[in-house]
Amino acid sequence: MKRLSRVFLAAAILAGGVFAAVSAPSASAEDLGYNGVATVKTSASEATPGQSLTLNLTGFGAAETVKVSFHSDPVDLQSAVTDSKGEAQVTVAIPADAEPGAHTIVAVGQRSGRIATFPITIKAAGASATPSPSASSTSTASSTAKASSNGVPTGNTGAPVNDGLPLLPIGLGALLVVAVAAVAYRRVTTH
Repeated sequence: MKRLSRVFLAAAILAGGVFAAVSAPSASAEDLGYNGVATVKTSASEATPGQSLTLNLTGFGAAETVKVSFHSDPVDLQSAVTDSKGEAQVTVAIPADAEPGAHTIVAVGQRSGRIATFPITIKAAGASATPSPSASSTSTASSTAKASSNGVPTGNTGAPVNDGLPLLPIGLGALLVVAVAAVAYRRVTTH
């Protein structure tokens, strides 16, 4: 019976160590220099081909390079380096060959993988674009969202930042405890 108690004690210590290791708090977004949700803001919701727009980028990492591109057919527009608050301002030109219709401006933090998008309507060349009062768009992407090597967003699930306990390691730790206990019980009952 003493042997069984020792085995269960060892299993409990092992489980406690696994639980402590997986539940240790990870660095928060603020600890890593990220301020809130990544956003792209501009004063216009419409533009014409060739028009310049000034974009305000926020919520990226401090001193992070942010790549800005124009989508339907991805076209790299500009890169900017954020300040200590994770903010930057960059002027971009809408591609001269942009087709009229709905498009998206995408900003991707090259270190954090944070993604912010801004929907924009392209009017036909010669049409006047209508400014909107402080148009902005926020990212639904988390700091865990990643981009491919060319800066195009991929695999964005919109999952939140891992601020809580990771469930998979906890489940695996519990499974390990049950397995150790079952092996220990079987050894004790067969002797």
